[in-house]
Amino acid sequence: MGEQSNALCQIVIQTIAVHRMLQSGDAVLVGVSGGPDSVALLHLLMDMGPDFNLTLAIVHLNHDLRGAASDRDADFVAALAQRLNLALFSERRDVLCYRRRHRLSVETAARHVRYAFFSEIMEAHGFNKIALGHHMNDNAELVLMNLFRGSGPTGLSGIPPVRDNKIIRPLIDLTRRQIMDYLIREEHDYVIDASNADRRYLRNRIRSELLPTLAAEYNRGLVHSLNKMAAVFRSEDRWIEQTLAPIFDTCLIERTRNKIIFSIPAVADLDPAVQRRLFRRAIKLLAGDLRRISFGNIEAVLALLTAGQSWKSIDLPHRIRVSRTDKALAFSREKGSLRHIAPEGPPGTKPLFTYHFTPPGELIIDEVDLRLAFSIIDTGKFPLKFHAADPAAYLDLEKLTFPVIIRNWKAGDRFSPLGLGGTQSVRKFLAGREKDHRRRSLCPVMISEDRIVWVIGYRIANGAKIGPGTRHALKVQVLLAKR
Repeated sequence: MGEQSNALCQIVIQTIAVHRMLQSGDAVLVGVSGGPDSVALLHLLMDMGPDFNLTLAIVHLNHDLRGAASDRDADFVAALAQRLNLALFSERRDVLCYRRRHRLSVETAARHVRYAFFSEIMEAHGFNKIALGHHMNDNAELVLMNLFRGSGPTGLSGIPPVRDNKIIRPLIDLTRRQIMDYLIREEHDYVIDASNADRRYLRNRIRSELLPTLAAEYNRGLVHSLNKMAAVFRSEDRWIEQTLAPIFDTCLIERTRNKIIFSIPAVADLDPAVQRRLFRRAIKLLAGDLRRISFGNIEAVLALLTAGQSWKSIDLPHRIRVSRTDKALAFSREKGSLRHIAPEGPPGTKPLFTYHFTPPGELIIDEVDLRLAFSIIDTGKFPLKFHAADPAAYLDLEKLTFPVIIRNWKAGDRFSPLGLGGTQSVRKFLAGREKDHRRRSLCPVMISEDRIVWVIGYRIANGAKIGPGTRHALKVQVLLAKR
């Protein structure tokens, strides 16, 4: 190993020491996709293995998403394991099937399946650590993505170097450039995933366009700056969560596997920032994660707390229902669809929901069991005439501002229905078209720049219609969510 490579190896050793990633005698699975990051990680750990007295093995999951390319990657990893004389644990899993069954994005489904596979191998074969190849650029990209979503300190803390004292990321203090230079110097082969250049994915656009532009024109050290910021947020977020633990216990009335009940008098006296943290923690304990919980969802719970009325409830993603009585605020995770479970207390209540979305892709609205499929269509490929109430809506893309907001309609909402003159209240519009009171009350609307552009499933607004001058259309299909 040359002088430069040895210096890079020292950075990794320091990272391992600072975050206490490894101990002598650890049995480490190295997640190897075949790409440059994971290949570099494997070779660096091989070089330091004797010093740390490590047992190393390779784990690879074929997500079966890219056909022959996925098989090529699996073959490359198998050959690499054989050349390095390392044990290999490799399987093929149907990510698309998992995605359909759990109604997730492809990226989220792939992550769930991958980590589940890693955990299975660790438990079955006695490994106590899994090493992954995330680096500084990955962290910077995630921080920007979370910033665009409006995340708080938790999202802006980025990728943790160590998670659950099990998942470790020894390359987290290296840049992508350092890793590529190392592979070139040491002449290590790797494979390239062509999907990493697909501009349909926000992360790829951030990686190939936004970060280079910001670095060139505003801050050459942007990747390092974002990583420093993430480290600060991560440290402070950890302290906040530790501080929150006794407050959580003080406010708790009851906790079971599927229900958490808070005392309203105890919670009501807290600062809203603490209340939000309590609610997020309760939901995470019940659902396992907060990936589909928006700021609007938490604000709806806050509004429920301060409403001053008993026997009200709201429904959230992950089949979470939040109900209040005079003195208690209960979070429960139901076994089935909330749509078919009547809320406790007086009838007539409806779930509150708010989603922010930037197309293309799919949005699942758990509260009403709907799935919205968004796609962008170029001129000449969309109809200029269609039925106004077609469940597949076509809107002029350039008349919209993103992210759009999808929420339940509220009293006082008005819009300008396509084909009708002037404006009309959503309440009156729906009353003339939907006899079922519950379906009417749960109807979502799409909002762009404070304007209702679509009463979903019924009618778009005049201001969003496509016409002869439309260059790009947003097509949105309304489908039942798959259970």
